[in-house]
Amino acid sequence: MATNNGEPQSGETSAEFELPESMTAETEDGRTVTFKLVGVLSDEETSETFAIWENPDDEEFLVTDGLGNVIEDRELASDIVDDFLEQAEEAAGEVDP
Repeated sequence: MATNNGEPQSGETSAEFELPESMTAETEDGRTVTFKLVGVLSDEETSETFAIWENPDDEEFLVTDGLGNVIEDRELASDIVDDFLEQAEEAAGEVDP
């Protein structure tokens, strides 16, 4: 996304951003883990956007905000992942005959 001094250009919103397909993060126990982007979730009430990342090897999730900052609040991150998984399950049910 092209920006104008860090602000969205005309016709763009701050929720429009590009994310890599994967990222690495260091865990609390010092391991370096690769997470794959599995989805983006927008909060309708606050207009905040979150990216949901998964480490398929350990079935761990990581949540970042629209600026790429890791959500440190475990309860909030867990709620976001739960909402994402619920929506993904509902969407899968709509696709299956």
